[in-house]
Amino acid sequence: MIDVKRFDKNMSKYPLNPQNINQRLVNGVFEEDVNVGGQVVNTGGACREIVGGEKMSFITYLTENLEYDSNCLVVAPPSDCDALDFLEHSGIKDFADRNKIFLHILKPFSGWQLDGKGAEYMNAVYIQIQARDFYVTMQDNIYALGIGDGATVATQAVMKSTSEWSGLVAVGNLDSRSVMPNSSVSAGSGGRINELVISGEKCPLSVWLATEAEDRAACMFTEYWKKQNNCRELCFSGEGADKIFAPSPISFSSRINSENIAQVRLTLGVKEFSIKLFEKMWKYIGAARRHRSFGLKDLRYYRNPADRGAVKREIVHKGITRIWYELVPEKAKGKLPVVVCLHGRGNSAQAFFDISGIYATAQERGFIAVVPQAGAYQQKPPLGIKNVLLWDFPGTDSSEYDNIGFIRRMIDDVKSRHDVDEDRIFCCGQSSGGMMSAKLAVCCPDVFTACAPWSGVFEPEMAEACSSNPAPVFIMRGEKDMMGDFSQPSPFPFQAGYSYIKFINYYIDRYSLDPSPLEYVNGIYHFYEFVNKENIPILTYVQVADMPHANVPEQTWISWDAFFCLLVRKIRKSEIQRQVNR
Repeated sequence: MIDVKRFDKNMSKYPLNPQNINQRLVNGVFEEDVNVGGQVVNTGGACREIVGGEKMSFITYLTENLEYDSNCLVVAPPSDCDALDFLEHSGIKDFADRNKIFLHILKPFSGWQLDGKGAEYMNAVYIQIQARDFYVTMQDNIYALGIGDGATVATQAVMKSTSEWSGLVAVGNLDSRSVMPNSSVSAGSGGRINELVISGEKCPLSVWLATEAEDRAACMFTEYWKKQNNCRELCFSGEGADKIFAPSPISFSSRINSENIAQVRLTLGVKEFSIKLFEKMWKYIGAARRHRSFGLKDLRYYRNPADRGAVKREIVHKGITRIWYELVPEKAKGKLPVVVCLHGRGNSAQAFFDISGIYATAQERGFIAVVPQAGAYQQKPPLGIKNVLLWDFPGTDSSEYDNIGFIRRMIDDVKSRHDVDEDRIFCCGQSSGGMMSAKLAVCCPDVFTACAPWSGVFEPEMAEACSSNPAPVFIMRGEKDMMGDFSQPSPFPFQAGYSYIKFINYYIDRYSLDPSPLEYVNGIYHFYEFVNKENIPILTYVQVADMPHANVPEQTWISWDAFFCLLVRKIRKSEIQRQVNR
């Protein structure tokens, strides 16, 4: 008999594990509530809630040693099956234990209404599990599984909000209503402000249908997704699929930020769900992740740090185990530059190693990539969980973790093992990591030659500045990124919030920069360079067209090629020089 619990309303009483602060605070089977049919309301930052609608519930299973930001599987079981009975006897619980994933199971209501209500319920669960009330998930890796008549529910849910899901598995005979009309796309919510953007758009997606026969509904499913994924008519088979339709090799989009990976797979002769078959399906579906990007969200294969040659390292700092991933390029020789890459709030070092694309730039450009993991904080005081990962952030106390002290020790550790060029140590980061990157530019110019804050800066007076001038910065911000205070007009020829204005003015004053920036445009990137008397761009502001509060791998390349590789700091003289003058 499974013991079903309710999450404690006071999650703040659960202690963190100092050996792994990114570990969930409780484990077991829980019942959660969700409002279906309500309105999504942004409450600031990464917080949002659903108001109104019908109150329903679902089951969440948190396995032992589960870390935040792990893969999530949302399951619509058959309507004639109790959710707890399905959890206990289907093999899905053991699957979650083996794969260390978040597992969420819908409670079927009689007959699974196939008029769209079940799909609305499933998409409401998607939103709820990102609330960060009891655990932390990210939108990058949430997958849908539907079984029996639940296969139609899952298919409808994903068709209504394709850009939010990372993959779909449907096991069962579909109803002809499974293919939703194009007009049924879910409305977005808070895409211009909230860092957890819900756009609900049509786009490619990795899908797999296992059904008894290739009937009319199965053909409709296959044809719909073939068109959505731009698949060829050429058919393959293998890996448990009788038919595999692959995307056309011709692509008009960037292969840096998105990948043409969304196949349509079909397995026939399947009468019931089996974990053995699902293991094969998961190996394919679970390999893809969905990331915020220009307009729509991009689909890319996940790159595990270990598979890319990175090594996980750790030190104990202030009694807490701090980790980072370290990648040394295979072909690089001599003294090597270092680039520290900082993840955003609620993210992790392992995930950001992949999201940032830092591994590819490091290998091609020949620098050591270092991706550390932040300390933690309580996002929803006074009762919320205390271990949402976060770098130094205005209004929060991070002294317990001493992030700057940790980063200094980390760099010293890297230097003790590698031949590092101390004149070329750089830092970049997104959102909370962007703010931390900006803070390091002000507080640690003795360490960093230059920093590239993406989607966030730190107000200078909130940092303990060194006596020397701050490190040059390369700011990148999406034009649709409205995080922050934009109530006052910008004195610059680009839109900028309050913290950006203060940060830029601080640099203008410290370096006597020309307040009228030089401008040039490269595709979707609009550059504004604030230069010193030697015509060196000490501060560059880059506005990215059609970009929300996010970053893409291309920004890592641009930060290196357009800024980092051009500068060198002579530490003894504390002066910035062009790299070509070295």
